[in-house]
Amino acid sequence: MNISQQQVSDICGLSRPRVNEVLKSLEQQEILQLSHKKIKIKNIKAVFKRLDEANLSFYDPRIKRAIQM
Repeated sequence: MNISQQQVSDICGLSRPRVNEVLKSLEQQEILQLSHKKIKIKNIKAVFKRLDEANLSFYDPRIKRAIQM
């Protein structure tokens, strides 16, 4: 896909250095291939496995305060 690491950073709300760290790790595991403003998924099964195992819940303190009021 044609997307820069900065764009991934903006979408995910993470710092660009953290996005780079994660993407480099996935590249070393041969899950992704990185090139200039492109990310190629090399192993889609590994991506799905990671998503299945991921804790995608989040905590937003604004919601907790709103519920308590």
